[in-house]
Amino acid sequence: MSKYDPIFYSENAGEDESVLCPVCGRQLINNPADQLWELDFIDADLRVHTVQDDILDDWLIMCPACFYIDHDFRHVPEKRAELAAFVQSEKYLSLFPDNNPSTRELFSVYLILQTMLQAPPILIADIHQRLCWIFEDDNDKPRASFHRGKAIEFYEKAAQRSGNDPAVTQLIWYLLANLYRRSGAFKKAKQILLNLNTEKERYHKLYLFQKQLIDAKDCSAPPLPGKELFYDNDA
Repeated sequence: MSKYDPIFYSENAGEDESVLCPVCGRQLINNPADQLWELDFIDADLRVHTVQDDILDDWLIMCPACFYIDHDFRHVPEKRAELAAFVQSEKYLSLFPDNNPSTRELFSVYLILQTMLQAPPILIADIHQRLCWIFEDDNDKPRASFHRGKAIEFYEKAAQRSGNDPAVTQLIWYLLANLYRRSGAFKKAKQILLNLNTEKERYHKLYLFQKQLIDAKDCSAPPLPGKELFYDNDA
């Protein structure tokens, strides 16, 4: 899976390695390997729940020197000079109330950075989805709904792009159907769900799982009926 594939990399522990911040050159540890998680369950949003703390709290890394934020510091942005100028600006630093930002603040700034870098729609959608979860956890329904709507907007853009891996395209259709259902747009959710390739056992099970929720007009995010639906990479 690439950096821009949805959800898959969320719970993966990276290598315990030193990397250089692409903005200021500060040496730091990238995704410590000791951050291993004991899986509890995966819900209908494909959000991974662990026995330990919420993995969203450790999903992003912030450079302690310049406050640049990314999920993986091995990735060097193409617009490096433009990025460095922005990160070193007063405008960027004003986004942080202090030097210990919350998970919500980290993701909000990460969204600004990736939007500026013109990241693929699938990554922008994924960030909005995660912000939706954060606001849901805080019982902030209006902002959760806003970010769910933006996730729909960008996943739809991602679905229209040519050259997508078939497995990624199927996951986009699943996520879109799920997002529409969670928004209460059950008719649209059922329509989107028809794009799943039900000849594949994995997607057939996901289809039946979502259809049952849609027919029940259930807007919640219950656990998937089996963890293998998440980890099976059969396209």
